[in-house]
Amino acid sequence: MIACDGVRSSVRRLLGIAFEGDKFVENFVICDVKMVFNFPPQRMFWFDPTFDKSNISLMHQQPDSIWRVDWQLGPADDPVEESKPEKVNERLETMFGPDVAFETQFTSIYSFEVRRVPDFRVGRVLFAGDAAHQLSPFGGGRGGNSAIQDVDNLVWKLASVIEGKANERLIDSYHDERAPVADENMQLSRRAAEFLNPSSLHSLAVRNAVLALAPGHPFAKVLINTGRLSVAPNLRGSWLLTPDTDAWDTAITPGNAAIDAPVGENGWLIEHLNGAFQLMVYAQDGVELGAKTIAAFEELAGGPVPIEVLVVLGHPGRTVGKIPALHDRAGLIRKRYDLSPGAAYLFRPDQHVCARWRAWSPNSVRAAVQRALGHMA
Repeated sequence: MIACDGVRSSVRRLLGIAFEGDKFVENFVICDVKMVFNFPPQRMFWFDPTFDKSNISLMHQQPDSIWRVDWQLGPADDPVEESKPEKVNERLETMFGPDVAFETQFTSIYSFEVRRVPDFRVGRVLFAGDAAHQLSPFGGGRGGNSAIQDVDNLVWKLASVIEGKANERLIDSYHDERAPVADENMQLSRRAAEFLNPSSLHSLAVRNAVLALAPGHPFAKVLINTGRLSVAPNLRGSWLLTPDTDAWDTAITPGNAAIDAPVGENGWLIEHLNGAFQLMVYAQDGVELGAKTIAAFEELAGGPVPIEVLVVLGHPGRTVGKIPALHDRAGLIRKRYDLSPGAAYLFRPDQHVCARWRAWSPNSVRAAVQRALGHMA
């Protein structure tokens, strides 16, 4: 069973599973406001705003003329009282000015919390999303995105076990790969919380120095931390990955999610990564792919675990046989993956790189797939 029943997970409670981490004492009001306003459509953050007694305030635009507004409550503020409509509207009027008409659509109270379960797998129960880990809203979209990443990581493994392609040990890799990502997200959320609401005089002095320097010094701008945006995780260190044996000049490594690039006239590489094990092979021109290579492609496609081949061409053309080919029209696939003729990347069903070679063979590719399915430690 996959428990996706949220931060107050009944499954977690019934099993007596701990939900460990930190809760910060500060409370925030969050509300959605419908209005026509001339603010630029960007995320805006105020430290010690002059229009309100709040310590910090945040506002950003959403669809359909909705603006999301957050503000921090003071230590003496009663969260129940401050979330009442008349109190909320009073603050909003102070913030927007008397001439701005608005309508409050939604109001709630939240606080910073970062927690996770000790193990994402407990027997036959697997935890995902907020049932597995809780992040603050200032995590830059990390809560929702990491929930989707949990599912991407888990479901192909479950399918492989159910279909008899892998043994149950593969499911254990779900915790091994996703728990470190949750820990990293929690740490980043803690750092954002510390910048927004410093817990010591030292942290406050550092934050105020950063804010003072940022208008005139580019190095200080990047130190402003109101929540780092979510990024695709790197699963480096996973026992499902095949270590490199060749030298590569790229930041992409086994464990990286696929990096996109334009192909053909209007398409994109990731649109062609379809949820199977796929071997992306690079060639300058389809002519250089001889009959032996085409036969190897067809052999991989017909094995117990089918491996689809995707040929990327430096110049437009067609390969022999029924192997699909993509034109690297801007040269960005070659550049981003540091490809040379004959080089290949193996993608897992969740679009993460699990192996790569300067010169591949059917046996090395099959071995990497078996390792990705948990058959080799």
